[in-house]
Amino acid sequence: MTFLQPWAWIGLVAVVGPVVAHLLARRSARRLPFPTVRFLPPAIQTPVSRDRLTDMALLALRCLVIVAAVAALAQPVWLTGDRRRTLDESVARAIVVDSGVATTADPLAARLSAESTTARVAHAAAPAQLLREAANWLAQQPMRREIVLVSDFPSEALSKAELDRIPAGIGIRLLPVSSSGRPHPVVELRDGPILLTGAADRANALAVYEAAVAQGAVRAARKDRPVALLFPGHEGRDALLKSAHDIDEPWMFDVVRAITQDRIVLAAAQEVAMPVAGIVAPVAAAINGERHLLLAIDAQPASLISAAIVRAAARAVAPAPAADTTATLSAEQLKAWERAPASTAPDDSHIPDDSRGRWLWLAALVLMVTERVIAQRARRPRPAAHTEVSDVARVA
Repeated sequence: MTFLQPWAWIGLVAVVGPVVAHLLARRSARRLPFPTVRFLPPAIQTPVSRDRLTDMALLALRCLVIVAAVAALAQPVWLTGDRRRTLDESVARAIVVDSGVATTADPLAARLSAESTTARVAHAAAPAQLLREAANWLAQQPMRREIVLVSDFPSEALSKAELDRIPAGIGIRLLPVSSSGRPHPVVELRDGPILLTGAADRANALAVYEAAVAQGAVRAARKDRPVALLFPGHEGRDALLKSAHDIDEPWMFDVVRAITQDRIVLAAAQEVAMPVAGIVAPVAAAINGERHLLLAIDAQPASLISAAIVRAAARAVAPAPAADTTATLSAEQLKAWERAPASTAPDDSHIPDDSRGRWLWLAALVLMVTERVIAQRARRPRPAAHTEVSDVARVA
C-alpha cells in the first residue's frame, strides 16, 4: 500500500485534541437524595474536575474519527501484485539524438522508441542541453523511466556533472554511434597568400609560389586567415608598415609560429646566417579594406629564404585535412556513467490506481454518528436512587 498524499499524516497531531478535552472537561455534581443526611445544612454544588481520563469508549471513538479522516486525506492506494508487475515491465524513454550523427542514430532511436511503452524523440546539436527537459517529461510518467543519449560523444559534449543532476530514479543509457555521419564544418576558401612585390619582381614572386605549390603547398587558403607577404620594392611598403600594428588574434600567432618553426625555413635561415625573426616581421594591417596578417620579408622574392617562407605561409593558411580527429569519450567511460532505471516510479502520486479514501470518509462518518449517539446517551439524566428509610429514622 502507498499513499498519494503522505503529507496528510501530519494531521494525526489532532488526536491530542479529544484527549485534552476529556482531561479539561468539567461536569456538574450529581444529586443523590439520601434520607439520613437530609438534616445537614445544604452545601454549594460545584462542578467536578477530572484528574484522569474517563469515558474511554467515547474517547476512543473520537480519536478514531480523526484517524479515519487523516487517512482519507492521505489517499491510500493498494498496488496488487499484477499491477506492480505491469508497472515494472513498462518503461518510458526520452531519447535524445545528436543531430550531427542523425543519419546513423535515427534508425537506432526508432527501434528504441518502438520497444518502449511510451517514448519521445528529440534532436539537438548539443544533446546535454535537453537533459532537464527530458527529465521533466519523464517525471510525469507512471512507470520505469530512462533517458537515452545517442551520439558519437565528443569529449567536450558531455560531462558526469550534467548526468548527476538527473533525478536518481531515472535511468541513463549512453549509446555511442559512428561519427562518420557527422558533417564536417564548411570552411570558406580563398586564393593563397597575397604577394606584394614591385613590378620588376612580380614574375619572380609568382615563380616562387608555383615552386611552393609543387613542393606540397596548397593554392587555396582559409577565408578567415587572410595573409599577405610584403617584399622589398613594393610601392606602398612604407605606407603599409606605417599604418600597421602588432598582431593580436590567435590565428595570427598560429601562422607565425608555423612559419618560424618550419624546418625548411630554419635551414634556409642558416644558409644566410640570419635568424628567422630578423627576416620576417609579422604585423597586422588593412589591405583593400580587410584586416590581414602582413609578413614583411627582408629578402628578395627570388631568394631561397623567400621561397621557403612562401611555402610555409601557404601551408599554414591551407584548410585542415578532412580526416576527423575529434577526440571522443571512451566506451568504458560511457558505461561507467550509465545507471539502470528504478524498478518502479519513486513518485507514487502518478500511480494509475483509484484511491481508497472514499471508504475511509464513509468509516469516519459512521464513527461520528456512533460517537454522537453514545455521547447523547451519556448526557441523559439517570433516575435518582432512593434509599430505604430505616425504622429509626421514621421514629425520629
